[in-house]
Amino acid sequence: MKGQKPADYKGVAQFMKFIAEPHQQMWWHVTTGYLPITQAAIKNLEAGYHFKKNPEQWTALGQLSGTPTANSQGHRLGNFAQIREAIEGEMENVFAGKKTAREGLDAAVAKGNDILKEFAAANKP
Repeated sequence: MKGQKPADYKGVAQFMKFIAEPHQQMWWHVTTGYLPITQAAIKNLEAGYHFKKNPEQWTALGQLSGTPTANSQGHRLGNFAQIREAIEGEMENVFAGKKTAREGLDAAVAKGNDILKEFAAANKP
């Protein structure tokens, strides 16, 4: 966003403020299933019994908002875009009948592992 007009920055700030409002976050969560980003929205959804009526929507939120552990402090998947492309390419082969499901999945795993090895080698601590 570097180099934009001051009015553009002001517009972006107003928009960000708007979408962060608890009411908007509640609507967004209920409508799309995406997680709300404010504690106020979460508390309002709880108070309104939304999560009691929709316990499956509480599952991810509850898991993400619990006490962090070594296994819950986020994930890293190096070169994610390349791995996704490898998986999608192999799925295309399966859907086009060029490979069996097993062959496609095995190839996707092998390609993904190769990409991860390259990432690990390039990003040694």
